[in-house]
Amino acid sequence: MSLNKRLGRGLESLIPIGGSDSAGQSDINARFREIDITDIMPNIKQPRKDFDKDALEALVSSVRDKGVLQPIVVVKTSESKYMLISGERRWRAAGFAGLKTLPALITEPLADTDNLELALIENTQRDDLKPLELARAYRELMDSCDYRQEDVARIAGKSRPAVANTLRLLDLPTDVSDALEQKLISEGHARVFLSIPKNYCHKLLNDVLSRNLSVRQTELLAKRIQDEANGRGASVAKNSETQGSASLDADILAIVREMEQFFDSKVSFKTRGKNRERGVIEIRYDSQDDLDRIVNKVRGEV
Repeated sequence: MSLNKRLGRGLESLIPIGGSDSAGQSDINARFREIDITDIMPNIKQPRKDFDKDALEALVSSVRDKGVLQPIVVVKTSESKYMLISGERRWRAAGFAGLKTLPALITEPLADTDNLELALIENTQRDDLKPLELARAYRELMDSCDYRQEDVARIAGKSRPAVANTLRLLDLPTDVSDALEQKLISEGHARVFLSIPKNYCHKLLNDVLSRNLSVRQTELLAKRIQDEANGRGASVAKNSETQGSASLDADILAIVREMEQFFDSKVSFKTRGKNRERGVIEIRYDSQDDLDRIVNKVRGEV
């Protein structure tokens, strides 16, 4: 089997699967051994930078009680040293639990670029990587292994648009990506920031955090910001039957913005009369739940 085909299949391509074949079972036994924890080093290309403290403590407790049930996967780098391909959390937990050795499956030596590719493939197939960790893993695969988005999609079991959308998270402004890393906002929130100019992102982030906005509420606010950036924000004059004074337009626009923030919905004014002393205020809603929320706001029940 060619190297590229083996790598494309992931970890199982380098781990022999035993059955009734005694030769296959012998191969497994030859590759499986207990390795001193101090002889194992982490993979420097590991995209996971943050290990959840509570989850790691729970794993440490489990390892103390039952040991390490699933072998880690390593590649030999010298006579007595190994590099992790899969199982860094188990390796860390075993160290905290006081274990001296770990069960490991040793893959056949590969070129440095192939080790990198295999480690990255293993990480892109995980379900619990953070969005930005996954995006960085995708990018590293593309940059280091000359992969296209289609190749990454095949390896990760995703669609190409899903890979492209994940990669776009790397374009987020620093403060937004930091908020995503710290789980202050969700991936859904983060995607909204990609739809507006970067110079508006800081203010939107402050609004999201200070007002605890949902993804849907963030989308509505981002739409208003985008309209404003495109010169459509001052819709008051367009909706007015008479132009009036510039100062009055500014006053009404300020009221519109204040009401939009209060109701978290699109608000428009339509004025009539010579001095614009009459008019209509429209508050937009997009669903029955949205209407109920606005009515409760008017009643002071929210």
